[in-house]
Amino acid sequence: MADSNLGVQELPDEVLTEILARLPAKSAGRFRCVSRAWSAMLSSDYFVDLHARRANRPDHPRILLTAVGFSYDGYLYSWQPGGAVEKLMPDEFGGGVTVPLTKPCRGLVLVRTSNNGGYFVFNPSTGEALALPDSEVPLKMKMRLGLSTWPKPELPLYIRVSYGLGYCTLRKEYKVVRLFSNREAGGGDDEIAPARTEVFVLNTPGYWRPSAENPPPCSVKEKNPVSS
Repeated sequence: MADSNLGVQELPDEVLTEILARLPAKSAGRFRCVSRAWSAMLSSDYFVDLHARRANRPDHPRILLTAVGFSYDGYLYSWQPGGAVEKLMPDEFGGGVTVPLTKPCRGLVLVRTSNNGGYFVFNPSTGEALALPDSEVPLKMKMRLGLSTWPKPELPLYIRVSYGLGYCTLRKEYKVVRLFSNREAGGGDDEIAPARTEVFVLNTPGYWRPSAENPPPCSVKEKNPVSS
């Protein structure tokens, strides 16, 4: 549509979307404040999927890193060929051990922190983190506003737990899955015991729901994620 005062023609929506999808996530996110229409477009499933595909090109990899040994500082870092190493974790996570539990899933990664005693879904591109409901200290709740004011459920009384992060392409939903085992405390690490599964959907009100069926008895270990 032409502007009669300036003689400037607006870009078609599809061209504008394509341009924004090529920006870094933080830069694209800042444009949400332009208008409600831009905010809706940048938050749409279509744009999120398009941006993820643009950012995850095989010829332009982004590698997630942690320091090792005595140099480990509890932070996550990213690196791209030809670029500098960038610290990703928000300062609120500093001072504890941050452990990635799964490989990145469409731009998100599941991590555990020792200083906050909880599990978080972390977006390395934007620095935003979603504390899962049984975390002790919910942080930067940009992905789910108001969660910090909700009552937190009691931790299930299970000895072993394993988490996983996945994406349902049919429903376009991110899901966190956790598997519990009430193995006896004195048993070995590989002991087979009854297990229970719960699912947390990121785009719905924040609570865990039981799976339709529980898995057969198995050996549950955090280092063996439910999914990756």
